[in-house]
Amino acid sequence: IGVNQAAVVGTNAVARQMASVRAQVNAGMITANAGAAYTEANFLTVLQNCYAAGTDPSVAMCSPTDSLVIADFAKASGRLREINTGTMDRTIVNAVDLYVSPFGQVKVVLNRFIRAQDTLIFEPDMWKLCVLRPWTRQTLAKTGDNPLKMLVGEYSLKHKNWGASGIVAHA
Repeated sequence: IGVNQAAVVGTNAVARQMASVRAQVNAGMITANAGAAYTEANFLTVLQNCYAAGTDPSVAMCSPTDSLVIADFAKASGRLREINTGTMDRTIVNAVDLYVSPFGQVKVVLNRFIRAQDTLIFEPDMWKLCVLRPWTRQTLAKTGDNPLKMLVGEYSLKHKNWGASGIVAHA
């Protein structure tokens, strides 16, 4: 999720690599705003594209930087925030955990490993972890008193519907 990487088939000299999340999202579902700021309009465009493709995305995974932009969506006129004004409460809340749009409710999830310029909007049911080889532990040749072990396993990520997720990309 932190890189933009195409799948690598692999050879005797090159290890296989799975395609990143970004590489598995249909290019038509990526709203690129190169050189411009992240906007709520871009966010809504991706939600609309996903809805038009037949899915109801329920999660928006964003970087810490983009979470600040999403928190600023609430500054638009006519928006309401529920604030507890009790006498002992000294809490100020400036976060968006749930974004309600014309296309459904989307849970906003912070992810420190996602690419800083991407917000992934998706439905978790559309993604699957595929086990190619389960993790096993293999004993290697011993060096002195040091027993060496190697972990071997292969997993990949499969997107069941390439049009069911979208990305808000920006500079």
